[in-house]
Amino acid sequence: MLIAGTRRYMNREGLRLRPLRLTDGPAVARMLTTKDILKASGKEGPLEISWFRLFFLLRKIFVISYCIEYNSKRIGLIGLFDLLSDRSAELALVIADPSARRRGHGTSAFNLLAGALENHPFIENLTVSVMRENLDALAFWRRLGFKETGGDGKMQRLTIRISEAGKKGNYTGQKGRQGTHDTTE
Repeated sequence: MLIAGTRRYMNREGLRLRPLRLTDGPAVARMLTTKDILKASGKEGPLEISWFRLFFLLRKIFVISYCIEYNSKRIGLIGLFDLLSDRSAELALVIADPSARRRGHGTSAFNLLAGALENHPFIENLTVSVMRENLDALAFWRRLGFKETGGDGKMQRLTIRISEAGKKGNYTGQKGRQGTHDTTE
């Protein structure tokens, strides 16, 4: 489901965010059940769930969900859930394809979504929860401008105001160019 006023398709230099579709189900299940993704989310062992059920569970949880494609290949997911009355939402971002990591795709996907949400009346803050031991992910979110706002023994919570997302020069991404937003599809 998309929040009214949010762009359906967003593009930047070969990277595309598009709504998650049923045909993404098997690929999404493979992405989310790899050992490194399960470990990063604090899960032990394989998930015992069909791709069909997992897909519909994601559709139910996420207020907004996009498949991240690079050069027409599915490489990850980005989405918002837990939309709260304080105008905040929890953000999930996964670059599941190991060959696509550390190439700026996560930053570009975040920047495209943050740009689309910049003038949205219902969301002012984005929050992520990261396992404390996942130092690479913590560093990634801090580089984007997220600040520590709490957590518990296992998880660290980081938050950013959408209006602040570009203050550290990250809004335009690595190459310094704004993304395009294609709403014609």
